[in-house]
Amino acid sequence: MIDRHLQVGAGPDAPKLLMRELELQDRFQFECRLECMGMCCNSVRIVLDPWDVEVLARHLNLGGKDFLDRYCTLEFASQSHWPIVWLAQAANGPCEFLDSQNKCQVYPARPTICRTYPLGRAVRIEADGHAVEKVFLVEKAAFCLGSRTERVRTVESWLENEGVRERAPLCNLYLKLIYYAETKLRSPAWMSKPVANMLNPLLFAPEMLRAKLEIGEEVDYVEFYRRRLKAAKLLLTDLAAGFGFGPLAESTAENVLKESLMERIRYVLLTGEQPEV
Repeated sequence: MIDRHLQVGAGPDAPKLLMRELELQDRFQFECRLECMGMCCNSVRIVLDPWDVEVLARHLNLGGKDFLDRYCTLEFASQSHWPIVWLAQAANGPCEFLDSQNKCQVYPARPTICRTYPLGRAVRIEADGHAVEKVFLVEKAAFCLGSRTERVRTVESWLENEGVRERAPLCNLYLKLIYYAETKLRSPAWMSKPVANMLNPLLFAPEMLRAKLEIGEEVDYVEFYRRRLKAAKLLLTDLAAGFGFGPLAESTAENVLKESLMERIRYVLLTGEQPEV
């Protein structure tokens, strides 16, 4: 089993915040206050997963690629070489989406990590693909005055009201893809920056896929996101076979590749089904 801490810490090499595990019915006191508004959005690495990028880009009427180019930094994890995206300006100063009163201008589309705070989510993907979630109370920063309130929340009500519950299944699809790549395909043994770059259109730039493969808006963006991750799984499986890993490693090119890789990816994006091999 592999632990993935999407909502915790500031990247693969950064120290994790100290946290206390909570049950869904546990209560805590928290409410954002004007006195410290926006301070938690300053000099912090706000990591985005593909669904965060999708929602933010659509909110700003941008394509995923344009959103990444304008607002994000993309790097690759030092050991797994998996692509990591975060909001560039927030890492070194105030988040670009804060207005003059330090209020979030993209609040309806804010990332999952922003919605979750002051809680943190740790999601573990098990061997059967089931996602197991643990929730923590993040150690309060010195500037945060959110606990100075009489308003009491439960963990469950907070996650529901902030939209985390609605987003979690889509976020978890990405974790399941990473789990599959690392455990079934042994991706750390062969993944590299050039290989990871091949994933980026599937993960972060749906408009490029629609244009290149002539796929219209009849496939809505939520379903297209699900299909993109299925297509990414196909791509990774195919790439792994070339390095001698995964379920296709023992097959010959003649009996695997009945169609080109691009044709098979297009089939997945159009139908949501895996092509026969």
